[in-house]
Amino acid sequence: MFSKVLLAIDGSKGSQLAVEAASALAAASGADVAVLHVLEDRRDGTSEPDGELPAVAIGLVDDVMAQLAEHSVRAHHTIDRAPSGQVGRVIVDVAHDLHADTIVIGSRGLTEAKALLLGSVAHDVIQQFHGCVLVAR
Repeated sequence: MFSKVLLAIDGSKGSQLAVEAASALAAASGADVAVLHVLEDRRDGTSEPDGELPAVAIGLVDDVMAQLAEHSVRAHHTIDRAPSGQVGRVIVDVAHDLHADTIVIGSRGLTEAKALLLGSVAHDVIQQFHGCVLVAR
């Protein structure tokens, strides 16, 4: 049932739980994992210069790839960009492009009021993706 899992990471505690869940899911099902980190443009519309990815993002992805390799999970990774407030849309678009059947994402545990004000990436993904979404908390 699970053949291609998109693991969306952001370095949060919920993201680490998502790594663990995706690793267990892939190990049990033999699925391939695509690790995705999305760099969100600043609210003023500016971003890092093209071609320059912050070292933190690269380090985060490398750490997750190493964790998956420890569990013999086949994985590859990508880093993408999103306009402010559009991270969920980019995650779903990448999932479709990769033909992923499942997205695994962490929950940051925002309070209901903060989620209402700031939006929830996990909620956006659930609303937009027509496949399985596993939210780790």
